[in-house]
Amino acid sequence: MTLDFRVLIGELKEEGVGSDEAKDREQGRDYVARQERLLRALLRDERVLAEFMTYLVTDRVCGHADSDLVKVFGVRSQEEMLEPVYYAMGEEDARFFREAVEGGVFFESTEQMEWCFGVEWTGASLTEIKWEREGDTAAAEMEGHPDMGRFTK
Repeated sequence: MTLDFRVLIGELKEEGVGSDEAKDREQGRDYVARQERLLRALLRDERVLAEFMTYLVTDRVCGHADSDLVKVFGVRSQEEMLEPVYYAMGEEDARFFREAVEGGVFFESTEQMEWCFGVEWTGASLTEIKWEREGDTAAAEMEGHPDMGRFTK
């Protein structure tokens, strides 16, 4: 089975951040600026960006972190995945995100950046396959059999 997705990246929006009070507006601008720095840092790290896009697709398709699809792709938590990105941002930003992890509010501290990404399901195809050999495929998978996976269309 092949599933095709397109991941789009939009602009970060300040809407819904802070309130009308001057102090809250200033904190909102600081929050958005930090989110923009995180987004730029993520876009510069190709390895983490590829993993993050896999996280986005599995999260938006399955909607929960313990799905089989997440397990198949070995998707790590956002906190773990983005750690090298925010550590490369500078001491103040790294401290902010480290404290967010420790406080259990990492998602809330990165959600504006995450919502810059859109995921579109563009297609799917299913190809019937025929295995070259017969037997207990579950046992072969458990043993890590080297010939497992050889198939023909």
